[in-house]
Amino acid sequence: MNPNKIPSHFGGIMEAGRLRLNENNPEKQFSNQLTTGNYIMGGSLILFFVLPIYLIGIPITLGLIGLIMRLTAKNQLNNLRNVSQFNVTSGPRTSVTNAVMTVNNPQKIEPNTTFHGIWDSEWGEIKLIKNGIDVVGEFIGADLKGNVTGRKFFFDWVKLDENLSGRGVLTIENGLLMGSWGHGDSRDNGGPIKGTPRKQDPGLVVNKPSITHSLEEKTTSEIPVAQVETTTKEEPKELDKIEQIKQAAQEKKEEMSEQIKEKMDEVEEKLPEEI
Repeated sequence: MNPNKIPSHFGGIMEAGRLRLNENNPEKQFSNQLTTGNYIMGGSLILFFVLPIYLIGIPITLGLIGLIMRLTAKNQLNNLRNVSQFNVTSGPRTSVTNAVMTVNNPQKIEPNTTFHGIWDSEWGEIKLIKNGIDVVGEFIGADLKGNVTGRKFFFDWVKLDENLSGRGVLTIENGLLMGSWGHGDSRDNGGPIKGTPRKQDPGLVVNKPSITHSLEEKTTSEIPVAQVETTTKEEPKELDKIEQIKQAAQEKKEEMSEQIKEKMDEVEEKLPEEI
């Protein structure tokens, strides 16, 4: 093997990895980066035993580059998984829901930006009453109490009959109540919250808004239930894809570790014979 061609050879590998990262899908980008890092580390390991001692810096440098690429890609994939799991703030995961609602009702849906009303979620009914920045309500048999800060509602919940308590955070995106709740000091270990608005009960109104009830009724009734259920089912599929990517990366990591261990064992066996 000609040593002068080695840098250009691995430069081509890194350039191919960089081009793959230009794709629009962030999960695929970091998955490709993880694969490229594995290839670079494997190539550097082979060169470590092939090149003469005065060129040993080349495989060491390539190995470090591959390791950095793998660690960066793994961290980014974990971040994407966390974002898709809790989905508290607006982002790529909520864009599908927003797009479906916009197509079906391009002019009739007016986003509800107040934490006041009733929402139905997979956990049960969520009832909120807002007075200024203070909000009280009920959620799965627990009493809620908290304040609105910016576009988020940070609350504490207490369920006296079972001696349970915790925290949570909610935000409203196009009328849908999004957020998470947790036990103790955590705001998310209980699970995500996704609520669809229900027709507002006049008894809950503290400061009646200027919007007429007919507009609220149309906004609520014209959201197709099938569309909301469809977008809810799409999220587990995305989570499954991320789990598959993570599992494949872990298997590749274990395979590389075994290969490195075997190579080191071979070197240890050859050294006494050469000496």
